[in-house]
Amino acid sequence: MRKNLFGLSPATRELVRELWQKRTLRDRLTGDHRTGRIIEEIRTAKEPAAIGDLMPLGLADNESVRVAARAAIRELLELLPLESLPLLDETLRRVWGYLEYWHGLRPESVPGLASVSVDDKAFVRLVASHRSGFVRAEALRLLSNDESLEVIPYILLRLTDWVDQVRSAAELLVGKRLHSEFADGFVSCLPLLDRLAGSTRLNPATVRAIHGLLCTVACAPALLRGMSSPSHVVRRRCFRLSIANAAFQLDEVLDKATSDPDVLVRTWAFESAVKIPNCWGSFQERALSDPYSPIRRIVFESLEVDPETPISSFVAFLTDPSAAIRQSCQHLIDTRFNGSSAAYYRSALNGSTGQAASICVRGLAETGNVDDVKAIAGLISKNSARTRSEVVRALRKLGADRELDLIAVLKMDVPSVAREAAHSLLLSRAIPAVDVWRECLQNPKERVWLSVLRLFRHAGKWAQMQVYLEASAHSDPLVSTFAIERLQRWIEGSNRSFAQPSASDQTTLPLLFDRIRGKLPSALGRELSFVLETACR
Repeated sequence: MRKNLFGLSPATRELVRELWQKRTLRDRLTGDHRTGRIIEEIRTAKEPAAIGDLMPLGLADNESVRVAARAAIRELLELLPLESLPLLDETLRRVWGYLEYWHGLRPESVPGLASVSVDDKAFVRLVASHRSGFVRAEALRLLSNDESLEVIPYILLRLTDWVDQVRSAAELLVGKRLHSEFADGFVSCLPLLDRLAGSTRLNPATVRAIHGLLCTVACAPALLRGMSSPSHVVRRRCFRLSIANAAFQLDEVLDKATSDPDVLVRTWAFESAVKIPNCWGSFQERALSDPYSPIRRIVFESLEVDPETPISSFVAFLTDPSAAIRQSCQHLIDTRFNGSSAAYYRSALNGSTGQAASICVRGLAETGNVDDVKAIAGLISKNSARTRSEVVRALRKLGADRELDLIAVLKMDVPSVAREAAHSLLLSRAIPAVDVWRECLQNPKERVWLSVLRLFRHAGKWAQMQVYLEASAHSDPLVSTFAIERLQRWIEGSNRSFAQPSASDQTTLPLLFDRIRGKLPSALGRELSFVLETACR
């Protein structure tokens, strides 16, 4: 789950509240020590959202407080990816309007903030996000003397400033840095430029100038370093820009890109390579073995458009894990070549092992007919659980579930296969849903129970209720907790169906409910009691 970079945890929020609460006399006497302690605790919490609350203290008269606050701000700022700076920029302008030290900052005070320490420099860069345009302009003027690469993102931020003069000043500062010694700084800011591109205030000519700089031979080393950046966005942009840089050979760039861990980089590289006839051959084998199915699809389509491609070139796609690729290949073989993909699966069925065997079973279910049922059913004794799962699934698709003793599979096999057997039993309604649950409990593998219990959404309304009532009394806490959650969902959706309980349900359900009522939350028990009294009267 992505971390919320601009949200404070309750503990840090309490520290911020303590930092700005009204001081007692004792606080005034020991204020510097107390404030320093809180700043240190906020710093160690490592939550960038606290930067705004610390900014006023970066202007404090007390030197120790000011130094501690600026050091904390700099450390928290380093935790932010550059593309998040626009959010920080907006936050610094809007949220802390009541903090006079920060929002009361005057333009004439900005020049006095200049310093040589890294903490002070980081603070000044953030001053360029002040809500006052005059302050931002003064901060930019101060930043013009900063020749470091770290200042570039904060200048780029002002390219979308709503004040024309500030925006023009930022464009001028960018223009002065359009030299190869700043290339690494611009490379690291490529994700930020992409983020700023959504603003209508961004001058496209400035972006083109930055890209043009990076496409020069002198900036090739920076682009090469960018191709190995931890940021996938930086890598994506650098690979694309390197195509226009004369220092790089196209095949070398594509060779590096097709091995990148980012699927979008690899997809772009293979899509580029397929358009170059004398280049594609060296990448085709690599694309065929790529785990990302859209990349394998590129190879298939490149062969498909060539009418001279022999049928042997397509055989590998019949066992592709992607259903879309596999079925496209099946159609191609059956139509263009007047062949039979089903015949291929039949011949490969017994000689295949592992994943290939399971895909052959799946392929035969897609292309075969009832004559293939016995051959598929015979594979239920295979050692591979994946193959056995595919066997159950294939027979279900062919409507031949009767060929297997599904109850025996449910009671004895591993969770993945037992689950498929339960699914088939529920869909075919071969036995009552509650019997499926009871047979499932005969399986000694505990993981089967919860796995099968999740399937009862396919059962009828009142059958679901009976199963969940029984499961809620189970000794396994995971099973009982899940069943109770499902009962709550059952209550919430009970009015979506007008199905009435059968005579057997009217007898069985109230008795079952009375036995396990004590194990249910009181509110849920009352709701179920009302439903049963209404439906079974």
